[in-house]
Amino acid sequence: MAPHFAAALAGRTLPRPASTELLPEAMKAVEGLRTAGSYAAAHDLARVVLAVSADVLGERHADTLRSRNNLAEVLYAQGEWRESEAEHRTTLRIRQEALGPLNPDTLRSRNNLAEVLYAQGKWQESEVEHRTTLLARREVLGADARTPCAAGPTSPGF
Repeated sequence: MAPHFAAALAGRTLPRPASTELLPEAMKAVEGLRTAGSYAAAHDLARVVLAVSADVLGERHADTLRSRNNLAEVLYAQGEWRESEAEHRTTLRIRQEALGPLNPDTLRSRNNLAEVLYAQGKWQESEVEHRTTLLARREVLGADARTPCAAGPTSPGF
């Protein structure tokens, strides 16, 4: 693990310029750790990346939203579905406000929320979110579109 990441995980503050420069690399590291099954390390780093991103770039910045989604995905993988749901709801709300309900990133967020709701046995809520995503997708792409609607909870960076 890069020294900057180790310092961040140890609770030391990164210098602001280095923090901004390292965000893309740190986001990739979170995804790599999650994919490798190193959930505890991914979780710790995802929290640091989100905090730095929100502080430096703001809550509505695309990289901050990706960071929040990455944290939600790590939480999902750890079985922390309630917390994952809360992060997905926040990401969806901000993306709807900033990008609109038909933006592909917004649709991915809605789909991710539907997946975590399903995992918790909240099938009716999950169905509503999935149907809303499907209808929006049809509106954007047309009824005959055959590509997947949105990335699921195992997809990186959404």
